[in-house]
Amino acid sequence: MPRKNNEPARIPDCHPDRKHCARGMCKQCYDRDYGNRNREKLNAKARKWAKDNPKKIERTRKKYNYGISLEEIQARISAQDGLCKICMKRPAKEVDHNHETGQVRSILCGKCNRAFGLFDEDQMTLLSAVRYLRLWENTGKLVDGKE
Repeated sequence: MPRKNNEPARIPDCHPDRKHCARGMCKQCYDRDYGNRNREKLNAKARKWAKDNPKKIERTRKKYNYGISLEEIQARISAQDGLCKICMKRPAKEVDHNHETGQVRSILCGKCNRAFGLFDEDQMTLLSAVRYLRLWENTGKLVDGKE
C-alpha cells in the first residue's frame, strides 16, 4: 500500500527486520495468526476440496510417493493387459516398488503386493515358501513322506 505524505513505513512488532503486513505483524506471523483464528473454517474448506478433487489427490500422492504419473501407471497397466504382473488373475491396481531404491517395478494386484511386503521382499524367504508349497503338492501330506 502506498504511503501518504512520505510517512515512514510501519515496522511490525513481531519482527522489526521484516516488512509490515497487517495488525502490527509481518506476513509470516499474520498468516500463522489467521490460520490459528480460522482453523475450523480452513479445515472444512480443505476437506471439501479433497472430497471434490480425489483424482488430483491421487495424482499428487502417486507422484510424491513413487515419482510416477497416473499416465505412466495406466500405460504400464495397459501393457500388462490390465492384470497383475505376478498372478495374471486379478486387476493390477497397486504400484510395486523397491523400498531401498524407490524404483517402481510394476503394477500388481493388492494381494500380490501385500504378499511381497509380508515377505519383506526377501528372495530367499519367497523361494523357501515355494519349496514348502511344493512339498505338499496336491496331497495334503508331505511328498517325501516324513510327516
